[in-house]
Amino acid sequence: MEEKKFDVKTLIGFLLIFGLLVLWFNTTQPTAEELEAQKQEEQKTEAAATESKEESEKVAEEPVLNLADSTAVANYKSKIGAFGYTPATEGTTVLENNVLYLRVSNKGGQIVEAKMKNFVTYDSLPVHLVKDN
Repeated sequence: MEEKKFDVKTLIGFLLIFGLLVLWFNTTQPTAEELEAQKQEEQKTEAAATESKEESEKVAEEPVLNLADSTAVANYKSKIGAFGYTPATEGTTVLENNVLYLRVSNKGGQIVEAKMKNFVTYDSLPVHLVKDN
């Protein structure tokens, strides 16, 4: 085995790497002007956040919508946008065809019950793919 000796080349390599890191940190430091610009931008984003909170409070107060009035429905859709929030109602929605019966929760879209219509188990019970107890 080799003896552990002091290697000058390793020391020089580490010193060069350390020098490059110090140089890089000093050259990439933001200037005072850049720091001032960042502070101004943060203030703008905080102001925008407070405005959006006020707008969200206004959106929460939705008027009663007459579904028979098509112009009111169109105005409502343009006001809230394509992905507007409407609170989910309690309960489930049933989706079924001639092969499958699905019950889906209105909150979260989780499948509560999935049942095969034309199939039964060996003891004549319906085949449940998903059954929430």
